[in-house]
Amino acid sequence: MNKIVIFICCMCMLSNISCKKKEENRIPREQIQIDGAHDFSLIFKDVIEKEKKEEQRYKKGPFDE
Repeated sequence: MNKIVIFICCMCMLSNISCKKKEENRIPREQIQIDGAHDFSLIFKDVIEKEKKEEQRYKKGPFDE
């Protein structure tokens, strides 16, 4: 019984260690302007690039059906 509990605890700890952590999307303070005139294309650059890659991935050519 003790061996099973120890094995389960070890597996739980290993699964937490092996998980890939998501990168935090941080914005430099200099980029945010007080007057509200932010350039959102710079702030959300990573998200925009990811969406473009996904669109190109599923984009069909002129001869595809």
